[in-house]
Amino acid sequence: LFSTPVLYLDLDIVICQNIDDIITKLLNENTFHMKKFSGSKNRIVSQSSMLFWSGDYSYLYEKYQSNPSFFRKIFSKKPLIGDQAMISENVDHKYIDDYFPPEYFYTIGGGGGLKGTLEDVKILDFIKSKYKPHLFLDHPLVAAHWR
Repeated sequence: LFSTPVLYLDLDIVICQNIDDIITKLLNENTFHMKKFSGSKNRIVSQSSMLFWSGDYSYLYEKYQSNPSFFRKIFSKKPLIGDQAMISENVDHKYIDDYFPPEYFYTIGGGGGLKGTLEDVKILDFIKSKYKPHLFLDHPLVAAHWR
Protein backbone atom coordinates (compact mmCIF):
# COMPACT_ATOMS: atom_id res chain seq x y z
CA LEU A 1 0.00 0.00 0.00
CA PHE A 2 2.73 2.50 0.98
CA SER A 3 6.26 2.39 -0.44
CA THR A 4 7.67 5.21 1.69
CA PRO A 5 7.69 5.92 5.43
CA VAL A 6 4.29 6.95 6.80
CA LEU A 7 3.44 9.32 9.62
CA TYR A 8 -0.22 8.90 10.50
CA LEU A 9 -1.97 11.47 12.69
CA ASP A 10 -5.60 11.38 13.81
CA LEU A 11 -7.58 14.41 12.71
CA ASP A 12 -7.79 15.62 16.29
CA ILE A 13 -4.01 15.86 16.71
CA VAL A 14 -2.81 19.45 16.90
CA ILE A 15 0.79 20.11 15.89
CA CYS A 16 1.97 23.02 18.01
CA GLN A 17 5.62 23.28 16.93
CA ASN A 18 7.97 22.01 14.29
CA ILE A 19 8.25 18.21 14.61
CA ASP A 20 11.20 17.64 12.27
CA ASP A 21 13.25 16.20 15.15
CA ILE A 22 10.53 13.64 15.86
CA ILE A 23 10.27 12.59 12.21
CA THR A 24 14.06 12.42 11.77
CA LYS A 25 14.44 10.18 14.82
CA LEU A 26 11.63 7.86 13.71
CA LEU A 27 13.06 7.63 10.18
CA ASN A 28 16.34 6.44 11.68
CA GLU A 29 14.66 3.80 13.84
CA ASN A 30 13.10 1.84 10.96
CA THR A 31 10.43 0.12 13.07
CA PHE A 32 6.72 0.47 13.78
CA HIS A 33 5.90 3.13 16.38
CA MET A 34 2.73 3.95 18.30
CA LYS A 35 1.78 6.67 20.75
CA LYS A 36 1.77 5.69 24.41
CA PHE A 37 -1.17 6.36 26.70
CA SER A 38 -0.90 6.05 30.46
CA GLY A 39 -4.36 4.89 31.38
CA SER A 40 -6.01 4.22 34.67
CA LYS A 41 -4.18 2.12 37.25
CA ASN A 42 -0.87 3.23 35.65
CA ARG A 43 -1.50 0.84 32.78
CA ILE A 44 0.39 1.64 29.57
CA VAL A 45 -1.76 1.25 26.48
CA SER A 46 -0.78 1.71 22.86
CA GLN A 47 -2.88 4.21 20.99
CA SER A 48 -3.32 4.86 17.30
CA SER A 49 -3.63 8.65 17.32
CA MET A 50 -0.03 8.90 16.08
CA LEU A 51 1.66 6.09 14.15
CA PHE A 52 4.88 5.87 12.19
CA TRP A 53 6.00 3.00 10.01
CA SER A 54 8.08 2.09 7.03
CA GLY A 55 7.30 -1.03 5.08
CA ASP A 56 4.32 -3.16 4.25
CA TYR A 57 1.86 -3.79 7.09
CA SER A 58 -1.06 -4.70 4.85
CA TYR A 59 -1.23 -8.07 6.61
CA LEU A 60 -2.97 -6.24 9.47
CA TYR A 61 -5.87 -5.29 7.24
CA GLU A 62 -5.97 -8.75 5.67
CA LYS A 63 -5.97 -10.40 9.10
CA TYR A 64 -8.78 -8.15 10.32
CA GLN A 65 -10.80 -8.71 7.14
CA SER A 66 -10.49 -12.48 7.55
CA ASN A 67 -12.87 -12.34 10.55
CA PRO A 68 -14.04 -8.79 11.43
CA SER A 69 -16.70 -9.87 13.92
CA PHE A 70 -14.14 -11.90 15.88
CA PHE A 71 -11.70 -9.00 16.12
CA ARG A 72 -14.44 -6.50 16.99
CA LYS A 73 -15.50 -8.81 19.80
CA ILE A 74 -12.06 -9.50 21.31
CA PHE A 75 -11.00 -5.85 21.07
CA SER A 76 -14.18 -4.37 22.53
CA LYS A 77 -13.21 -4.12 26.21
CA LYS A 78 -10.62 -1.97 27.95
CA PRO A 79 -7.70 -1.88 28.03
CA LEU A 80 -7.48 -3.57 24.60
CA ILE A 81 -10.03 -1.71 22.56
CA GLY A 82 -10.43 -0.79 18.91
CA ASP A 83 -7.93 -0.44 16.12
CA GLN A 84 -5.02 0.33 18.47
CA ALA A 85 -5.56 -3.01 20.18
CA MET A 86 -5.57 -4.86 16.87
CA ILE A 87 -2.36 -3.12 15.83
CA SER A 88 -0.50 -3.37 19.13
CA GLU A 89 -1.31 -7.04 19.58
CA ASN A 90 -0.16 -7.96 16.07
CA VAL A 91 2.88 -5.75 15.46
CA ASP A 92 6.14 -5.51 17.35
CA HIS A 93 6.31 -1.82 18.08
CA LYS A 94 8.02 0.86 20.09
CA TYR A 95 6.57 3.98 21.65
CA ILE A 96 7.16 7.34 20.00
CA ASP A 97 7.04 8.98 23.42
CA ASP A 98 10.06 7.03 24.69
CA TYR A 99 12.50 8.97 22.50
CA PHE A 100 11.49 12.48 23.48
CA PRO A 101 10.95 14.61 26.57
CA PRO A 102 7.48 14.14 28.08
CA GLU A 103 6.95 17.88 27.67
CA TYR A 104 6.60 17.34 23.90
CA PHE A 105 3.25 15.56 24.34
CA TYR A 106 0.09 16.81 26.03
CA THR A 107 -3.12 14.80 26.09
CA ILE A 108 -6.45 16.37 26.94
CA GLY A 109 -8.89 13.89 28.42
CA GLY A 110 -6.30 11.64 30.07
CA GLY A 111 -2.64 10.84 30.02
CA GLY A 112 -1.52 12.46 33.23
CA GLY A 113 -1.71 16.11 32.27
CA LEU A 114 0.81 18.71 31.23
CA LYS A 115 4.44 17.72 31.92
CA GLY A 116 6.04 21.11 31.34
CA THR A 117 4.74 24.40 30.04
CA LEU A 118 2.43 25.03 27.10
CA GLU A 119 5.43 26.46 25.23
CA ASP A 120 7.11 23.02 25.40
CA VAL A 121 4.24 21.11 23.75
CA LYS A 122 4.79 19.89 20.20
CA ILE A 123 1.89 17.43 19.90
CA LEU A 124 -1.52 18.05 21.46
CA ASP A 125 -3.71 14.95 21.55
CA PHE A 126 -7.36 14.49 22.51
CA ILE A 127 -8.77 11.32 24.05
CA LYS A 128 -12.46 10.36 23.98
CA SER A 129 -15.22 11.90 21.90
CA LYS A 130 -16.08 14.51 24.53
CA TYR A 131 -12.54 15.93 24.25
CA LYS A 132 -11.97 17.28 20.76
CA PRO A 133 -10.31 20.48 19.48
CA HIS A 134 -13.56 22.11 18.36
CA LEU A 135 -14.79 21.88 21.97
CA PHE A 136 -11.68 23.63 23.31
CA LEU A 137 -11.47 26.71 21.10
CA ASP A 138 -10.43 28.86 24.08
CA HIS A 139 -7.51 26.61 25.01
CA PRO A 140 -4.31 28.56 24.19
CA LEU A 141 -2.77 25.75 22.08
CA VAL A 142 -5.97 25.10 20.16
CA ALA A 143 -6.53 28.81 19.58
CA ALA A 144 -2.96 29.27 18.30
CA HIS A 145 -2.46 26.11 16.23
CA TRP A 146 -5.76 24.49 15.22
CA ARG A 147 -7.49 25.75 12.11
